[in-house]
Amino acid sequence: MGFIDDVVDFFTKKIEIDDNVQKAEDDFMKELNQMEQSYNDRQKQAYIDKKMEGYAESPQYEKMEYDALTDEEIENIAKSEADKYYNSKYNEINENLESNKKQLESNKNEYISSAEQNINQIAEIYNASKKNIENDALKRGLGRSSIVGERLENLETEKSGQESEIYKALNQNLADINIQISELETQKASALNELDVEKAVVLNDKLNELINERTKKQEEVTNYNNDIQEKINSYNAARNKTLNQYLSEYSDITTGKVSDDDYNRIKSEEYLSRYNAAYDFYRFYPTDMARQMIKDNSMLKNYLGESYYETLLDKFKD
Repeated sequence: MGFIDDVVDFFTKKIEIDDNVQKAEDDFMKELNQMEQSYNDRQKQAYIDKKMEGYAESPQYEKMEYDALTDEEIENIAKSEADKYYNSKYNEINENLESNKKQLESNKNEYISSAEQNINQIAEIYNASKKNIENDALKRGLGRSSIVGERLENLETEKSGQESEIYKALNQNLADINIQISELETQKASALNELDVEKAVVLNDKLNELINERTKKQEEVTNYNNDIQEKINSYNAARNKTLNQYLSEYSDITTGKVSDDDYNRIKSEEYLSRYNAAYDFYRFYPTDMARQMIKDNSMLKNYLGESYYETLLDKFKD
């Protein structure tokens, strides 16, 4: 706008702006402000994205996760291991006892069976001998003689003695077997007492093993994750340093300290877009009113740039 235009505007009578018109202009300025903010955000992000293209927002490191066993879980596992050991050894002890007892019971039956066979044999021999004595006595006519009676008595005594020896041996054998069975039960009780101690040892060893494993793994995970975190921190520090450098560069470009052809080209295109929007708004008002509104609006030059602001003013000359 030239000097003459300024003088003309100075002596031109001010036009009173209706409240509705003023409100419409205020609303339009809000739209320009939104365009400005949106443009600034887009440009800044586009500039940074281009510069930071080789830098991922976060490094590709994965921390290790470890779902550690709880104390209760460790205790349950150790108890299960101890119970498994106990049950296996208990069954072994019990099976050995039952096997030995079964063998001893079998021996008892054999002794009894053998004794019964011997008793039967003695009875058979006794009956045969008795019959021979009686037949011999009849042949000699000594059926009721004292000699025959004495021979039969001696035979009976011999039979009783033999039977007594058999029963005595049988009872001794059975008694020995019962003692062995009793000893087996004692041995079982002793073995089970030792097994209780062994179970406690297995339980304690398993608890210590699992706790030590958990502690070792937790230390490994912590050390690994600490190393990863150091790498992440180092990466982020380097990235932030680079980002801040580019942000500073962008600030210099936007404030005009540094010239950037791409930025200036896109900024010019943005100003043109806003200029067209402004022209479409003001052209619906009388020329002199539109010109006065434009001149009185100090923010328009910021949104349009000086060149397009002047062009807009020129559009509304009388």
